[in-house]
Amino acid sequence: MNIIISEELHNKLQKHVVSTIEFGSALKGEKRKDSDFDLLHIVESADWWTSSVVANQHLLQYKTENEDHIYCNAHTFVKSLLDGDTTIFVEMHKYGGLKNTCLEFLEKYDFTYYRTLRAYLGISRRDIKDVRSLWKNKDTLIRKINKKLKFAEQGIMFVMDYLEKNKDNINEYNEFISKFNDIYNIEDFKKGEKYVSVSVDSEFKEVDIITKRFNEWLDYIRNNLNKFIEAGYLKKTFEKEEFLILIHDLNKNIKVKSTMNECENEVMTYFYNSYIGEV
Repeated sequence: MNIIISEELHNKLQKHVVSTIEFGSALKGEKRKDSDFDLLHIVESADWWTSSVVANQHLLQYKTENEDHIYCNAHTFVKSLLDGDTTIFVEMHKYGGLKNTCLEFLEKYDFTYYRTLRAYLGISRRDIKDVRSLWKNKDTLIRKINKKLKFAEQGIMFVMDYLEKNKDNINEYNEFISKFNDIYNIEDFKKGEKYVSVSVDSEFKEVDIITKRFNEWLDYIRNNLNKFIEAGYLKKTFEKEEFLILIHDLNKNIKVKSTMNECENEVMTYFYNSYIGEV
């Protein structure tokens, strides 16, 4: 969950930024002239932040007209990778966004596990749900609608690419992919484009068919993921030994210290309000 913060706190946090990563379309090499700037700022790991007893895994967000600033510390970043809380960090890791940052030491680890795959499927389903709700304002939101469709498709393909790379560990992979290919007739909806898209002239009937088909694909993949994890073909997360090495690496490279004291009250107020459901 992202928590919208004030400009005042944004300015304070800027003084404690250790590394900044541009993500989104820029990270994937798909940025356009009219694309927004999506920036993740890794701030110092303050002791009061990392040891908070209220939920502090949320990201702090400050938006301007064409810039989106996200704030977290290195410990939150690693925890989110392990828990599958957000796919944004997974993509930063996948597309080389950590290079030359304070998090570069994480590049040697593989964070794609069952939790990560489920996160991608969950976000794809959310995007498809958003497409249906946004359609009533299609004249002004058509670009956003197609962006949601694109993200949903990319989420599915991320999971499928991972399963293909690990197919030697999955006894039923051939049967799984054969049935998937039978139902994944996505080219019917692409109209010669790279991704599925609709236009303002499209009828809701077309959108209804597309979104229902996406949900069928998501159900099929999710159900089989559960079977694969039960059969032991996939790992839920890190093995114990690798986890301990990761934590050692984190503590070695990122020092928790007494810092950012001028931000503590505001940050913790945001976290507390989120904790009690007032954000």
